Amino acid sequence: MSDSETRYRGVVKSFAKNKGYGFIFWQEGNREVFVHYTAVARAGQRNLERGDMVEFSVVETERGWQATRVIPFQSADPERWM
Repeated sequence: MSDSETRYRGVVKSFAKNKGYGFIFWQEGNREVFVHYTAVARAGQRNLERGDMVEFSVVETERGWQATRVIPFQSADPERWM
């Protein structure tokens, strides 16, 4: 991670472990951001749980915004997304 890389916070809205992807609600951007399991920077584990609070960077791709270098840091209330 470079020193100039902008980091954001968000909450995992959904994550399909069997498919390896999901969406993060990006609080600063007020939008959903796609996340792939390969972007999760958690030692030994590449899954996220709904309601996890995460820190991440974003890149704009042909398909829209995508999260990179995702780091979970605590759990939020999963009922928030029901």
